[in-house]
Parts: sequence; C-alpha cells; structure tokens
Amino acid sequence: MDGLKKENFKVFEDGQEQQVSFFSHDLRVPISVGVLIDMSGSMKHKLQQAIQTVREVALALSPQDELFLVTFNSDAEIRQHFTNNISDVQKALRDLKAGGETAAYDAIALSLQEMKQAKHSKKILIEVTDGFDTKSKINATQVEDLLKHSDVLVYAIGIDDDENDPYVLRGEKYHIYHYMLNRLTSITGGRPYRMFTGRTFPLQTVAQLLLDELHQQYTLSYYPTSNREGNAWHTVEVKVDKAGSQIRHKTGYFVNLPGNN
Repeated sequence: MDGLKKENFKVFEDGQEQQVSFFSHDLRVPISVGVLIDMSGSMKHKLQQAIQTVREVALALSPQDELFLVTFNSDAEIRQHFTNNISDVQKALRDLKAGGETAAYDAIALSLQEMKQAKHSKKILIEVTDGFDTKSKINATQVEDLLKHSDVLVYAIGIDDDENDPYVLRGEKYHIYHYMLNRLTSITGGRPYRMFTGRTFPLQTVAQLLLDELHQQYTLSYYPTSNREGNAWHTVEVKVDKAGSQIRHKTGYFVNLPGNN
C-alpha cells in the first residue's frame, strides 16, 4: 500500500500504544526467498501447476534478490541452495514427481536453517501445498515456536480441489489444512493465497503481484514501554487510519536478555 505516512500508523505492544521514533518506506527492498514445494501423493494432479507457479515467482525476482528451493513429501530436501541465477532454479524444478506423505513442518524447520545464509534482511518463505502435515518429526506447536523466534515472513499458496465439490466442503482435512496455512502465515505477518485445481490462473500476474507486495516495506521503530521480561512473547498490533489500506506485520516477538537461554 503506497502513500502512507508516519501519522497514519498506530503501534501497540501488549495492548499499550507506543510512540513511533523512526519511520521509512521502501518500494524496492531486496529479498531472500525460500520456496517450499509439496510433492506428496495428493499433489499428483496439481504438481505441474505448483511448479509453473514457482517458475513465475522466480522469473519475477529482481537481480538483487536470491532464492532457494526445498521440496517435501515424507521427507524434506534442499533442492537448490540460495542463488540469483534463474537457470539454476529452472534446473532444480525438473523431474519432480509426486508421492508419499506430507512433512510440511519439517520443511519449514529445514528452510529456517537455510535462511540463516540469507544476504538480505527481508526474508520470506513461500509454501506451495494442498494439504496438512502428516509425517513431520516436529509438531504444530514446535514449528509455531520456531517461526515466532525467527524474522521470516511466511506466505502460502494453497492449491485446492474445486470448492464446488460437496465432499471438499465437508471434508475435515480441508478445514485442518486451511487452519494450518492461516495460522502459520498470520504468526509471521504473511498471508495465504488460494488456487484451484484445473482452473486457469494468470500465473505471471499472480507472481508479479506477490513479488510487488514482498518488495515493498514500511519500517517503524519504537522504544517499548512494557516490561522487558526475558524470553517473553510480546504481542504487537499495528493499525492504519487510512481507508482501504491493508497491512501485514509480525504479531509479536520474544525478548532475549543477556543471561537468558
């Protein structure tokens, strides 16, 4: 969202309004991106759509950006380490086949480790999936804790079966899946996108809109007035008073004081 000024923002920590001490707006922030592709058995008829979406995302990156690629089914694997060479990404996307279960949480944990090699301060994970976790060694609470301790934004591209199918609307697993994607993205300040199997999408446009959003950044700083307890989770809420504006931000952070592990 363009055109916002410092006075349009209000920042709250643990429910208390904070005084903003620094404000900036950048339209072209370089980014470090990790893309996670679900290759589980349920992706058999959706994998090519997922791969083409990732190709378009890679093509929409600027020369200053960098990207790594992780694939997952019953296990998670780094398919391509950080690169700004699009041909490296295209090669890594060849010969992918669907099969196995879904270790989505393990893929996120692996990606957070890889993200430690990032060159840029703005770090994003984009998970492309159609299902919920069935095979990870870590659970939902553990992956949420990892994300809360990270400085990474999570976006998700969910590839659904046709929502007009009555079974899909009733199926419990789809509610779990949507909860998982909404929960993981909202914790970090990202958001989910939805696509549907067999429908035509302007993937180039979708990728460009996503990357335009990710490259834009408002930075606000403040000196917290709440109690600085070590290893405590502090909730953060940002409000904008300009009509029609939508913003995304991390929902909180941990304080790590010296001597607290």
